[in-house]
Amino acid sequence: MVMHMPKAGAEPLRYPSSKPAFPELFKGLANDGKRWLEAELALTKAEAGLRLRSYAAGLAIAFVALALLIAASVVLAQACVVALLPYVSGPGIAGLAVGLSLLLIVAMLALFAKSLLLSKKRPVGVVFRWLAGNMSESGAK
Repeated sequence: MVMHMPKAGAEPLRYPSSKPAFPELFKGLANDGKRWLEAELALTKAEAGLRLRSYAAGLAIAFVALALLIAASVVLAQACVVALLPYVSGPGIAGLAVGLSLLLIVAMLALFAKSLLLSKKRPVGVVFRWLAGNMSESGAK
């Protein structure tokens, strides 16, 4: 069926009675919305699974790297003890010197980590201000 453009001043267009009524259109819209929501949920579930597998692989690699770091630290500490032996009176003193040096480094790193973890920064965005409980303050302060 071909419909022609109406002329100015002509009667309004008449649609054939085969067009669906408003309730049918609303039901179709609801069904489309339901199918869209189901598809969106399936996509979210698939994306979450993919991200979870990626995070799990990343954590596994990080744990392997941590184990290798510990092994490398032990080997380097032993090498430092052996290298220090000619300059001190015995292996006990060399081991003590290397051990205390490593403990000093760990203590400094722990203090630095504590300062980073406990530093209080004022939230700027609305979400973080809401989470911090100070929504009444302006973010420009």
